[in-house]
Amino acid sequence: MEVHGSRTTDINSNNIQTVRTRRARRTYIYGFEYSRSGNPTRNCLEKCLAALEGGKHGLCFSSGLATTMTVTHLLKSGDHVISMDDVYGGTNRYFRNCALPMGIDISFVDCTKIANVENALRPDTKMVWLETPTNPTMKLVDIEAVCKLVHDKSQAFVVVDNTFMSSYFQRPLSLGADMVMHSVTKYMNGHSDVVMGALMLNDDKKAERLRFLQNALGPVPSPFDCYLVNRGLKTLALRMRQHMIGGLAVARFLEASPRVLKVMHPGLESHPQYELAKCQMKGFSGMVTFLIKGGKEEASTFLKSLKIFTLAESLGGYESLCELPSVQTHASVPADQRELLGITDNLIRLSVGLEDVEDLINDIDVALKVAVVTANVCYKRSKFQLQFSGKMADLALLRVGINVDIQRTDGRIHSAVISGINTETRSATVEWFEKGETKGKEIEVEAIFALNPQLLQQADLISHRDANTAKYPDESAYANGDRSLIDDEEEEEDEPISITDSCYTDEGEAAPPAKPRSRPSSSQAQAGRRSQQPVRRVVKSNKSVSSNISGGENGRPPNKVQSARARPSYVRPQPPKEQNGQAEPPPPNEPKKSVIPIVAGSRRKSNVVKEIEKIKQKRDERRAVHQAIREQAESEYDTSDPNWEFKAMIKGEPDVLTVPNKDNVMVHEPKLKVDLTKYLENQTFRFDYAFDENATNEMVYRYTAKPLVESIFEGGMATCFAYGQTGSGKTHTMGGDFTLKGQQDCAKGIYCLAAKDVFRLLHSKYKKLDLVVGASFFEIYSGKVFDLLNKKLRLRVLEDHKQQVQVVGLREEPVDSVEDVLQLIQHGNNVRTSGQTSANQHSSRSHAVFQLILRTRQRSKIHGKFSLIDLAGNERGVDTSSSDRQTRMEGAEINKSLLALKECIRALGRNGAHLPFRASKLTQVLRDSFIGDKSRTCMIAMVSPGMNCCEHTLNTLRYADRVKELGPSKPSDLALPPVSALGTLSPQNSDLALLKTSNQEEVSEELLTFHQVMNKMQEMEEEVQDDHKSMVEISAKWLVEDKRLLKITEDVDYDVEAYAKQLDALLAKKIQALTALRDKVATFRVELQEEENLSKNIKSKRPPNK
Repeated sequence: MEVHGSRTTDINSNNIQTVRTRRARRTYIYGFEYSRSGNPTRNCLEKCLAALEGGKHGLCFSSGLATTMTVTHLLKSGDHVISMDDVYGGTNRYFRNCALPMGIDISFVDCTKIANVENALRPDTKMVWLETPTNPTMKLVDIEAVCKLVHDKSQAFVVVDNTFMSSYFQRPLSLGADMVMHSVTKYMNGHSDVVMGALMLNDDKKAERLRFLQNALGPVPSPFDCYLVNRGLKTLALRMRQHMIGGLAVARFLEASPRVLKVMHPGLESHPQYELAKCQMKGFSGMVTFLIKGGKEEASTFLKSLKIFTLAESLGGYESLCELPSVQTHASVPADQRELLGITDNLIRLSVGLEDVEDLINDIDVALKVAVVTANVCYKRSKFQLQFSGKMADLALLRVGINVDIQRTDGRIHSAVISGINTETRSATVEWFEKGETKGKEIEVEAIFALNPQLLQQADLISHRDANTAKYPDESAYANGDRSLIDDEEEEEDEPISITDSCYTDEGEAAPPAKPRSRPSSSQAQAGRRSQQPVRRVVKSNKSVSSNISGGENGRPPNKVQSARARPSYVRPQPPKEQNGQAEPPPPNEPKKSVIPIVAGSRRKSNVVKEIEKIKQKRDERRAVHQAIREQAESEYDTSDPNWEFKAMIKGEPDVLTVPNKDNVMVHEPKLKVDLTKYLENQTFRFDYAFDENATNEMVYRYTAKPLVESIFEGGMATCFAYGQTGSGKTHTMGGDFTLKGQQDCAKGIYCLAAKDVFRLLHSKYKKLDLVVGASFFEIYSGKVFDLLNKKLRLRVLEDHKQQVQVVGLREEPVDSVEDVLQLIQHGNNVRTSGQTSANQHSSRSHAVFQLILRTRQRSKIHGKFSLIDLAGNERGVDTSSSDRQTRMEGAEINKSLLALKECIRALGRNGAHLPFRASKLTQVLRDSFIGDKSRTCMIAMVSPGMNCCEHTLNTLRYADRVKELGPSKPSDLALPPVSALGTLSPQNSDLALLKTSNQEEVSEELLTFHQVMNKMQEMEEEVQDDHKSMVEISAKWLVEDKRLLKITEDVDYDVEAYAKQLDALLAKKIQALTALRDKVATFRVELQEEENLSKNIKSKRPPNK
């Protein structure tokens, strides 16, 4: 018996191959009555594949094309399908030859450009078929952008062929796709022993229909194939990581080869969609496509010359495969379309397998040299450097896998193997084995050559062997298909030719070292089945080679290649003597005689050492900061007390706030007397309702905003705003609860709860009014209004001739259900401006206004409006740094708007008093919420009970206490004082002056001047932007006029004087307009500088509480 614990499936699923299931009498087993309808092994695989893609449903089919066929059965005759133009050849053939005759209209579109997809969408479009990366040109499609466009503009569903990436590197369902298709034969299985397809999705209805089609059409895989894929998925992560390493290495090698025109791999920086690849993928597969120099003949010769790569129409297996798409996978695609897609006869596709990367690169290197002959190589030699085509190529003397001597920081010199070369930093990464583990470091090239002068001396050996070039066959013989020379050599000698590290090809590249014989891998065994002859790597050099076949021209045996594994750390011995090709073992204790003396103090530091020093410096700085914090904490306690550490541990921040009953809040403010005696000053505030920390959002809503909902159906204007310190819970109360992952559950916020009551009353008590509901969501940030439902479009707040405030351009979305409201709230909260303060990591730095608007259906006239406002934090800039202008303006606007709101509330409590609405954008927008007998306002004050927040808590409670003074006012009471009373100040600045008069302690003269300059700066900013837009528009007209004048000059007998006069007039207009715009920009820059200077004079000291 197996104990599953929390598992719901077996660790290793069984291979249940029965065709039908026997059932007891009078019982019926649904699902497994016939293997085509369901099979336990297949069900296990389908669940696993769905989980890997992040989907709810998974379905397996007998092949990838069977999957495509089943999906198209969701369509009917006359439906339109958009397909990626560079789609897999089999899919292209099915769409053209099978789907089209069934009456399905197919449009092949380049989906890498979103505009193409938008132009191809039609009312009858039902499916969009994407493949990314494409096969074989490796183009990428922005899945998220295409899915959003398709879902917004049509009712079509999006299918993504994810075969090239696998579920490990790309998950299209998370990017908005409706279905994900796989040819499981490829990467998902990875063993080239199964033919299967799969489809994953989240939609329940489509999944039910597809499962019916799976059973009705019958393209199901066998249970044994499902068992094999289940087994292969267990190594998916390991295989895909190795595929990525090998694919990138091969792609970079091909990109550096002069015999290759272009390499297509999304992991290369040269790929035009490299940034998109980094966004929607978490890695890259082993698929590499490249264009070889030449045509079909060169491509065929290259493929025939490969020894490790297998010529086959597949991909994603453990073995490396190659193919020529134009004559294999895409042969059925019309030639003109292939040419248009870039699938030419010299385009080669590689599927890099799990073999040794160096073996694969050597195989490709030799095949390229056989297929493509190039002679554009220039050699220039000196004593210690070798130049190829004018570039320093001393890095070519180094090769991954060769052994070099290195010097450690403690002075030891020992051997290590080169594992990587960085041409940009001119450094090499080396590794060695020491004390049972592999270690490594990065060393500059000059340091390696200083300790290994024999590498430079080997370059001189090439110049002494120029006469030997005629002894080896010319490479053109191989390119022309004449293999008689190779065959003759194979008959003479069975051992492969060994090429040492000092041998150079005609490209100036170091020839790869021959690897010692080892037990062949499965891929090498498969290559051996194609040719029983041992693999020979014949590399021609115009100069010389450093080793020959035994018994050849020079009669010398081939040199042995050093092992790729470095020796343990020890003092470097003398170079061993060679005898009959065998190196004598070095004396273990013989001291090294340095060839070139190295002064430790003068050695340049490698990049790794520099990085380590930077890390050490940052660590020391961090430790110093932590030590200072500890010392400061210890200074707060009497360390002479033996129990001071325990007292410090149990000491926590006490609460200074209590809620004794339902309508009172008591603050216990800690204070000091003159004699430093500590005492508590208890201050009691009375409100309509008081809630403690145990109250839920539903309870708060029931006693605050819910009574206001009915007033908007009676033609009133209701307002509910949350006010308080940053981090006190305003957004939590208005928007909803936050989960551990930072996501917000909007269904539990006052926004949503109010919407539920609005729709409840709309369809019950007030159904006869025949009203429709609309919603708008905007924010006020730094004195500017942005529409959260329309890509944060900046809005204008203006007054009409009736002194009614209008938010110009605000989008009002019609809503028919609570779900529609939730979507709008979620969208708005995601784009709302936020920042980091000392009180909150994700603090809302703007005032968010969500409005539910009732309109009459016939005349679309406003019947009532409910404004729900989440105000920004009231900490008055203390928790906000003023290091830059944006942050400074943000804090200043928040403080000014909250102060203006308080003064408006004060003025409303005094009939006849002037309301300073124009002092801020917040009060200007909310103007209609405070006037009239049918207006209702509720404020929810959020406070923190901690002692450190006591000052903020008192400010919030005093602010809320002012709201109780609010009473309904008549519109006539809101008239402005006569213009003579305002003097020369603008209406906005006059309201600011009223704020200062009423708040002498909080608003200093410098702060008032600062706000006035900010107002003027914002006005100038709007003027400059408007003039700039007008300049762009008028420039288009000027361009038309310029073209008209130039057209006149094409006539032989045109009027030169009239032409010059009109051109002069046009230039005068341009100069006048540009000069005016430049003057405004100069004035705007002066205002910016003045704001910068004034900000330095504002005192940061918190004003006394009032």
